[in-house]
Amino acid sequence: MPTESRARSNTKGDNPSTDFNLKEAMDELKAGILLEMKAQHKETLTVMDNRLLEINDKLENVTGRMAEIEKENSYLRKRLQQIEEINENSDQNSRKYNLIIYGLKEEFEENSTQREEVIIDFIATNLKLTLAENEIDKSYRLGKRITSGSQNQGGRPILVRLISQKKRNSILIEGKKP
Repeated sequence: MPTESRARSNTKGDNPSTDFNLKEAMDELKAGILLEMKAQHKETLTVMDNRLLEINDKLENVTGRMAEIEKENSYLRKRLQQIEEINENSDQNSRKYNLIIYGLKEEFEENSTQREEVIIDFIATNLKLTLAENEIDKSYRLGKRITSGSQNQGGRPILVRLISQKKRNSILIEGKKP
């Protein structure tokens, strides 16, 4: 047994200068590791701070651009509303020259001149009004063309655009009379 205790005592504490040197080396190693970790930590924090600054700059840029886009969007919405109102007024203005006539027979290969003659004759015969060719701006049939196999008693309606609202109104008044 005495040899075992000697073996144990040789391993630890026999040479105080070795223990001290080992402790010093461990302390130096710990200090070096701590310094290295602090340096890495500081470097990581610096990189993260720089990245956060970049992100913050980009966010401010995006926020500014978004404000510009919202302002532009608001302007465009107002402008679109104005244009829609102008368009609606224009549509209403153009429609005040239009008549739609139903029940006039449709020829298979009808052209605009023939159609206008039918319109003038219809107005003269049924409404006792005179309508000259130059008072008609344009006319066309509404809807899909009828094929030769199908039957349509009066033909498709005709939209007539007159050059005078006054003439249109007189035709409408005469057409409503019994």
